[in-house]
Amino acid sequence: MLSTALKPLEWLYRVAIFSRNKAYDTGVFRSRRLPVPVISIGNISTGGTGKTPAAMALASEALARGLDPVIITRGYGGSAKGTVVVSDGQAIHLDAGEAGEEAFLMASRLPGVPVVKSPKRFPGGMLAVDRFNPGVIILDDGFQHRALARDIDIVLIDGSKLLEKECLLPAGRLREPVSSLRRASEIVITKAGAVEADELRHLLDRQCMTAPISALDYRPVDLVSSGRERLPLSELAGRRVLAFCGIANPEHLRRLLVDQGADMLEFLAFRDHYRYSEDDAITIREQADRLGAELVVTTEKDLVKMTEHGFLALSICVTFENDMLSRVFSINRMG
Repeated sequence: MLSTALKPLEWLYRVAIFSRNKAYDTGVFRSRRLPVPVISIGNISTGGTGKTPAAMALASEALARGLDPVIITRGYGGSAKGTVVVSDGQAIHLDAGEAGEEAFLMASRLPGVPVVKSPKRFPGGMLAVDRFNPGVIILDDGFQHRALARDIDIVLIDGSKLLEKECLLPAGRLREPVSSLRRASEIVITKAGAVEADELRHLLDRQCMTAPISALDYRPVDLVSSGRERLPLSELAGRRVLAFCGIANPEHLRRLLVDQGADMLEFLAFRDHYRYSEDDAITIREQADRLGAELVVTTEKDLVKMTEHGFLALSICVTFENDMLSRVFSINRMG
């Protein structure tokens, strides 16, 4: 009922998106180019595609190839204003509240990779060029940020959702219509089984997409504490678990934990990008104790926002297909 009521607003949003994209396509709005190659990784929906671990995996691959990457991110939810350095690759200069949980997580997990928070990506890119002399800029969540030119546009699609039945904002989750994927250089399907991925490929074929389509291997690898102590996934099997998160697709975390054999006592879903208070953390801990939970598990993005209360995060590893990486990091395109 709510989606139907929001249909008129969806139509207005569609007109605004069409007009903006047309302005860029025809040169009325111009994209500014940095003096180094730019790879954008983004999506057409509001979260839930696994973009943060994918961006980290892409940066790690670039680092391994000797490209000295810098990540430019909007830093959603962070209190720091303007263009600021979250990490210089050696030290982290902002906490999760200042940087935003995604930017802080990337800075924490990527030693050797500077992370710059900048709502306007071009100034962030110029700061990165001046201070870090990168071989490549990775633009986090950049598909809709067309003010900065990019050499490669990677777009992630959540294969666990029925894309063709999704509506545009605010009636649904789509930031842009599916037809916008024609701008993509690479389309990557995430969180999908073989059947779901095939159905999505058929949909994209019907939409006449020309970008190569690949899949992302998205899987849990272990459990990690705030202090970076790690436990094997086998610790979940048969254990009494309370889980919580504040992400766009909370069901995905619940399903991953159950698939690992967790006895799910309670699952608490907060709104996306929820900022936990100390009282929230205490309440979660007390609820876990009342239920007799042996483990309290969340996501890595949520864990970086929590004070220490013995919580664990399910650590995720993502792997791109080799052919896709070869195309993205080809010598000609990296120029």
